[in-house]
Amino acid sequence: MNGNARSQINIYAQLADLKNVDYRNTLAIATLIDLLTEKGVIDRAEFAARARHLDGDLHAGGQIKRNKAKELL
Repeated sequence: MNGNARSQINIYAQLADLKNVDYRNTLAIATLIDLLTEKGVIDRAEFAARARHLDGDLHAGGQIKRNKAKELL
């Protein structure tokens, strides 16, 4: 097997690993959301509003951490 074929196989293996990690992270987040809403800590509308807020911050230059620090002060 030449180096190029081996390199392609390695890339495909890395992509498969990333898909698995992405799935597990998504599952963990969905589980947390379900538990928090089930226990009445947050509701889905509150979660969605916060997600839109953070997404807006991210698209405005990635200032989420800085903005969160200002909110805490």
